[in-house]
Amino acid sequence: MGRGGLIDEMEMVKCLVHGVIGGAGLDVFEKEPGVSEELFGLDNDVMSPHAAMVARFKIGAKANFDLAKWGLVAHVPSFREYMEVGEEEIVACLTLEGIFMSMGKTATKEAYEWRKSRPKLVKALCIKGRVRNDITGYEVQMRK
Repeated sequence: MGRGGLIDEMEMVKCLVHGVIGGAGLDVFEKEPGVSEELFGLDNDVMSPHAAMVARFKIGAKANFDLAKWGLVAHVPSFREYMEVGEEEIVACLTLEGIFMSMGKTATKEAYEWRKSRPKLVKALCIKGRVRNDITGYEVQMRK
């Protein structure tokens, strides 16, 4: 047990390949948030995201909290403030993290890096989802 920087991943890979170590469960890596490609090809290790995607869930949870807090105190945020928080809160963003985490070793380092970079496609999905959610919520409220 220890932080990723304490482990020589290449040496650990050799030990896993040659049976010196029977198996490894990893959630921290030598050069976070990156993961050595060699670890993805092994059958006797289990990896789960530590800082990279779990932190994204925390951002989404905080965004939900911020939206709820604004409602309780009748705070009307600026459009920019609202979209910054609202984009993170929308399910499309959090769904990608959940998908990658459930894929285990199938999700490559590149997939995590791609999501972390906030590509235009993901940003567009989050904005569209946020606006669509707001329109639907407004329509529901108007019918009451």
